[in-house]
Amino acid sequence: EIAVKVMLPGLLEKAGARERFMSEAKLSIKLSHQNIVKVYDVQHDGNLHFITMELLEGKTLRSAMKRFDVAETVRIGKSLCEALGYAHQQTVHRDVKPENVFLGEDGTVKLMDFGIARVMSASQLTVTGASMGTAYYMAPEQLKGSKEVDARADQYSTAVVLYEMLTGDVPAGRMKPVREKRKDCPKK
Repeated sequence: EIAVKVMLPGLLEKAGARERFMSEAKLSIKLSHQNIVKVYDVQHDGNLHFITMELLEGKTLRSAMKRFDVAETVRIGKSLCEALGYAHQQTVHRDVKPENVFLGEDGTVKLMDFGIARVMSASQLTVTGASMGTAYYMAPEQLKGSKEVDARADQYSTAVVLYEMLTGDVPAGRMKPVREKRKDCPKK
């Protein structure tokens, strides 16, 4: 059994976007780590472009989002960091957010959708609504459209996800330190 993920044709109207999608998807096939969803193949049939990947049972971190206890946040965070540490040898994720973190029924944590954010321009993100909320997790250099996005952007996004898991809020503006919102969080 596999899962098939079809990209919306409107996201891939430009030849450059199609080429980036195919390139990023092929790179995803090479990523083999216990905390990264396994991509088997990337194909296209006419205007339809799709990825076949490992079928997962469970739910996204977004659908499970609540205030997590500290130990569970650390466990999930460690899995994300291990996945990213491995991936950063070859690529940058660019879209770490709760919708792209999968929590398996068996307790596994899997990071999904490597490189998909690179395919979509900022205008497509807002026009289609396909990635609503992504901007909250993006590093400042990504929001500015910098071409020099590196692993630090994924570290920033991971920190935002962990903050949200601990506090129930996305850090924006002048946010309070986690310790002010959660007295049970250790100082270090």
